[in-house]
Amino acid sequence: MHGLTGGSWKRNKDRTRATEMKDTRGNPAVTSGSETYRRSSSLRQLSTLLDVAAMGSTEDYLDSVGQLIDEVKTTPLAPGNNEIFYPGELEDRNAHHNLTAGGVALPDQTRADLDKLGKGLGISTNF
Repeated sequence: MHGLTGGSWKRNKDRTRATEMKDTRGNPAVTSGSETYRRSSSLRQLSTLLDVAAMGSTEDYLDSVGQLIDEVKTTPLAPGNNEIFYPGELEDRNAHHNLTAGGVALPDQTRADLDKLGKGLGISTNF
């Protein structure tokens, strides 16, 4: 199975009853039709790809997504929270910050480790 993140799936055609399926760690398996996939315990996300053009115009889709984001962002906040984030929003903000700041800020120990590795390979670093 391709396109899944955060874990690995192993195909197992010989067994089709999910109630009997366990992976090597004792985690339940997932059955899709006559094929069974064993899930590692680290899988925590699912990505879905859609052909937006097959459902209508791209402009209508983007308008709908914009409306959904507006609804999410204007939802009353839980006590102790300042903002609601939609998926990927924090990552986009961090990427923008890193690009405008000239790159990713590395902790001192990470820079020292990279410098040591570089020297061992004859590469000079300039952090």
